[in-house]
Amino acid sequence: VALSRGESEASQAVLMEMKQARELGEVERRKLELQKTQIEGEAKAVRAENQSLREQLANEQRENWRLQKDCQLETQSRAKLLQIDMIEDENCRLEAENKIMKSKLEEAEKKADATTNPLVEQLEVAKKRTGEVESELKLLKSKASEWKSMYEACKFKEEDIKKWEVQQAELKSNVTSLEEKISSLQGK
Repeated sequence: VALSRGESEASQAVLMEMKQARELGEVERRKLELQKTQIEGEAKAVRAENQSLREQLANEQRENWRLQKDCQLETQSRAKLLQIDMIEDENCRLEAENKIMKSKLEEAEKKADATTNPLVEQLEVAKKRTGEVESELKLLKSKASEWKSMYEACKFKEEDIKKWEVQQAELKSNVTSLEEKISSLQGK
């Protein structure tokens, strides 16, 4: 009986220890669940912050792209303004040349009146050439006006710059042609 009592006390002690171990295990499990809940909350907050930062980065990238486009448009606008200034300068030069040609034509008409019939015919040819030059000048003026209105009316694109360069080359070619005609008129 003494053994059974000792065994019974030992069993109770073991049962007490097991109960305490279970209680400690339960307390530990609850602590771990609490930590898990806290970590999940922190992870959710980090994910939300990450998403917010990504959206902010995307917004900043869009703004950067818009600013680059604005800068590019401003550069193109400046280039077009320079081209218009060059065309206007060329137009003024052509107008001055036209005035000179008109005065020379008037002098030639006076000399032609005083000369014989072959010189009158040459004068008619010179008038015809002057008329052609004036019509070309009018055409160039209308093109310059058209370019100016196109500049004010449209958005600037790369293809517009190329078109202007081609038209500027045509203008320069026309000016060279006009100068050659003037030279040939002065030679006669």
